[in-house]
Amino acid sequence: MAIWQYADVVRDEGAVKLAMTLAICPFCSSELELLRDEKKDIGRSGEYETTEYQSWVCPTCGWWKCRSSFRHTDFGFRVRRESGAAASLRALDLSDLSLPIEEVRSYLSAKYDQRFDLHPRLFELVVESVFKDHDYEAEATAYTNDGGIDVVLRKATGEQIGVQVKRYKDSIEVEQIRSFAGTLFLNGYTRGIFITTSRFQKGGYGEAEKSALRGIPIELWDASKFLDALRIGQREMYQSTYDLRSYIEPSAFVTLSSNDYRRRF
Repeated sequence: MAIWQYADVVRDEGAVKLAMTLAICPFCSSELELLRDEKKDIGRSGEYETTEYQSWVCPTCGWWKCRSSFRHTDFGFRVRRESGAAASLRALDLSDLSLPIEEVRSYLSAKYDQRFDLHPRLFELVVESVFKDHDYEAEATAYTNDGGIDVVLRKATGEQIGVQVKRYKDSIEVEQIRSFAGTLFLNGYTRGIFITTSRFQKGGYGEAEKSALRGIPIELWDASKFLDALRIGQREMYQSTYDLRSYIEPSAFVTLSSNDYRRRF
């Protein structure tokens, strides 16, 4: 959640108005979810006031928008105002190894095209985290001496799976798959998963099939397949408008329409 700004949000009225019309997330194109509404009523003799909030959130990367509707009736006069707030993405230094992994994961879900700026070690730790969310016992190996295995997966059955992670822009060559298969065999792994931020050369899939025939299956995860796994593993962020609004400063709301002058009705 911390990748999204709450106090320093979108301040441009036109941009916020546009955000209010969106049904899909402008960052990752996931369908937005409408949260439970929140309504506050205050009534006194000759006076009545209502504030309603509606909020939408992206279940994948956490982008949000919130609309507020305020009505005030006072001895025959009426005031009405609508305002809105929308999240902006906080810039992250993806080379910073101290970044919380949950923030990095959410950021990648929103801005996956920046995966090549990610420190290779951070990418390994993100992979470890994603597999943990998929019910594996996962452990990233020592960064400087991993022997070609970056993450080790263990299952309750005792099976061990070796994972190699390559944050590459260029396609993965067949020889890299062949070398990975040899590493798995020498280290006693029963299966392997090769994950890249790019793609595999055509012959790579054939090499993975050959490894399977030799008794060590290898799964190939390109950039698209890993993004799917990353997004499936994202955690639910908010349950209601109240949950979301507790993070948003009142000053974050931009006026969308207003009848500040009072009129008799």
